[in-house]
Amino acid sequence: MLLNVCQALRPKLFGAVEQNFKECKIIDIDNIKLAISFNVFTIPTIVFFLDGKEFLRKSRYVSVDEVIQKVKRPYEIMFS
Repeated sequence: MLLNVCQALRPKLFGAVEQNFKECKIIDIDNIKLAISFNVFTIPTIVFFLDGKEFLRKSRYVSVDEVIQKVKRPYEIMFS
């Protein structure tokens, strides 16, 4: 059985976020109207919010390591 990109990426990304950013809440959107309200028109799309503001948006070719690296410093500043 072949996995689509979202099915393969989801557990890796969720695991990395849970391990590195304990204060973050992860929300998986599987609702077209809700996705459109966040201007998500392609999958996979990751939108990372810090302090209630969009901080990072990655679509299509998403590297889990890149997401962790970009979020790590600002996250540490906010929660240290």
